[in-house]
Formats: sequence, structure tokens, C-alpha cells
Amino acid sequence: MSWRLVIVLCCLTLPLWGAEKNLRYQVDPKASHVQFSAKAPLETVIGKTQQVTGEVTLAGGRLSGAKASFVVDVASIKTGNRLRDKDMRKKFMETDQYPQIRFSLDKILSGAFQILPGKPVELTVAGTWEMHGVARTEIFPVTVQVEGANKQMTLHSVFTLRLSDYQIERPQFLWMRLSETADVTVYLVLHP
Repeated sequence: MSWRLVIVLCCLTLPLWGAEKNLRYQVDPKASHVQFSAKAPLETVIGKTQQVTGEVTLAGGRLSGAKASFVVDVASIKTGNRLRDKDMRKKFMETDQYPQIRFSLDKILSGAFQILPGKPVELTVAGTWEMHGVARTEIFPVTVQVEGANKQMTLHSVFTLRLSDYQIERPQFLWMRLSETADVTVYLVLHP
């Protein structure tokens, strides 16, 4: 076999080797946040944190083989009221016993399995959401986008959780009682 044929064969197989490579993205906590909001009779209580860690791994660079896991530091969630934050941590979220919220991707249920730079991809995913000592499978929408020369990935999701599903007592401050559900917004920026 001539050396030219060997070079041509190597060049032809390079894209295949690249496609087999796993791409790993890490959460950038400075650019990411998780927010919870719950309605009360006279206001909506919003808690937010940037204390999020985690990663996404794309097998062969494809969404179909994606793995993802994230961790939120519950004690870092702030609502803009120190007394309410202390109450939330101690009485309702019991952060001494349950300091983290964890998520791990189980399966992508629907959506495109290929990411094209600059094009948002709408997915429906199933994952294990673990909060307050309870782990449940939740199904929710996620928008994924990869852009820029450094192939930065963003994940955005908005969904609703029922507090009783996680054995969280409905917070009550004076005579105001929060709703039975909390809307969750997850915005993550990840770098390869």
C-alpha cells in the first residue's frame, strides 16, 4: 500500500473518530441561575441562586446519547427578605438535612437530536429531580442552544413543581400562605 493511500484513508476516517468523541460541558455559575417563584395573596415570592454546578456530556456530539446532572445549593437561595430566607431554610426546605437539589437526565422524550450552531433546539426531557429527600421523575421542556467560536451551550427551562410531591409544607408568613406549586426557571450557561 502506498503512503498516499494511507494518508487519504486517514483523512477520510478523521471525521468518524471526531464524531465518536464525547463532548463535556461544565456549568458556569457566574452566568447561570435557578429561580423559584410561588404566589401568595398579595405578592409573588421569588427565590434565586447562582450556586449551580453540573455538566452535560454529549456522546459523539449528539443529543441522543446525552447525559446531564446538576446540583443546586438550597441554602444559597435568596428571596430578598432575610427573615423569610431563614424561615425557608430552617422550617420548609430543612437545609441542614437536605442541603442540595439534584437533577439527572433520564431520557430525551422528543425533539431534534442534532444541535446546529446558533439554532435553538426544543426538547421534552424526563429526569430525576431530587429535593427535600424525595426523588421523582419529572417531565419538562428544555431549550438547548450552542453558539459562538467557543461553542458555549445554554439550557433554558420553565416548569412547575407541586410542593406536596416533595413533602414540603406550604410556607405561611403571618396570614399569607403560598400556593401549592412553585414555578421553576433554570437558565444554565455551559462551556466545553
